[in-house]
Amino acid sequence: MNKKFIGFGAAVTAAVTFGLNPLFGLKLYAENLTVPTVLFYRFFMAALMVGLLMLIQKKSFVLPKTHIPMLIFLATCLAGTSLGLFFSFQKMDAGIASTILFTYPVIVVVIMTIFFREKLNFYIGAGILLSLAGVIVLCKTSGGSVVNVAGVSLALLSAAAYAVYIVIVKQTRLHELQAESVTFYALLFSLPFFMLTPGYSINLPCKMNVMTNLALLAFLPGFISLYLTAVGLKYIGATQTAILGALEPLTAVCIGIFIFKEAFTIQLAIGIILIITAVTIVICTDKSSKN
Repeated sequence: MNKKFIGFGAAVTAAVTFGLNPLFGLKLYAENLTVPTVLFYRFFMAALMVGLLMLIQKKSFVLPKTHIPMLIFLATCLAGTSLGLFFSFQKMDAGIASTILFTYPVIVVVIMTIFFREKLNFYIGAGILLSLAGVIVLCKTSGGSVVNVAGVSLALLSAAAYAVYIVIVKQTRLHELQAESVTFYALLFSLPFFMLTPGYSINLPCKMNVMTNLALLAFLPGFISLYLTAVGLKYIGATQTAILGALEPLTAVCIGIFIFKEAFTIQLAIGIILIITAVTIVICTDKSSKN
């Protein structure tokens, strides 16, 4: 029971802290920092934190050469999901973008079905349709026009990149490495992608609030969320950890409403409910199929 309690607590905390991305990201945008600059320093600081944890735990930094190409591809996906999400914050409400990102478990199922020949049953099909319906609801205004094509596309790209990230970790030899090692090198190998993205700048405003928000962005939705997700996976498994991940978009929506004064509508509530229901159906069906 103690391990389950720790697992549930870790998974809930991981989901809530990941949902804090817009809280710090939008504040940094207000200081005229660009997306690639914000993400470079976020990943750089988070890599230092994971590296420090590995030193404290006396874990090896040795990386087999055969794993390097796949880790570079993994880093590409990690950079892609972050760039897509943070650019989408500039195009649409952060709560809607974060909710669209939460379609990633459904995309994982689609990838596994198409490329790894996993069976697609009625419930998974229903979950996929519900997820698509939720995205459509979120993308339409009361007048019937699309909220922001670029924003929606970026959020969906972010979800797809994260789905591929999960599949790579699950289906390749990377699972042979320790979780901390995979996280450390994925963060480290992501840095060049941000440096090559238009708008990157190494210069930062010498302001205390900028450094504070960057440090909190790296620590809470970066290091803490990644580490506690691993703890949740260890003690309660992937299914329950993923279900509790529904707190991610809910946290982002609450931050958008109460801090950044984003509108909360019945339409937004329906879209969130549809997507969370869809993901829950897909995850629970995936668990039952393996029992």
